[in-house]
Amino acid sequence: MSLTYQPGVLTPAAPVGRSLSFSVAHEADPRLTLARLRENFDPEWGVVGLGEPLVRALGHEIPGLRAFPALSGSAHAIPSTQQDLWIFLRGADRGAIFDL
Repeated sequence: MSLTYQPGVLTPAAPVGRSLSFSVAHEADPRLTLARLRENFDPEWGVVGLGEPLVRALGHEIPGLRAFPALSGSAHAIPSTQQDLWIFLRGADRGAIFDL
């Protein structure tokens, strides 16, 4: 039975992590890559997030999914740097992250 959720979303923080963001080239069809990711990515490794532009480009909708808004406060600003695919890898050390 495959999981319908990603356990890494609510697990305690790992000693080491790495955030990776990807954009799909305009002429590329990401379906094969996403299928490989689905079949080969172990949820124990981290979390995978699909951006609204990618979901829309694939002709799908996910209720509530939207582009991340730009945020600003008195001391800091966070730009909206929406990507198509986000992967957060978690591990016990930097070597484990490198291997993933």
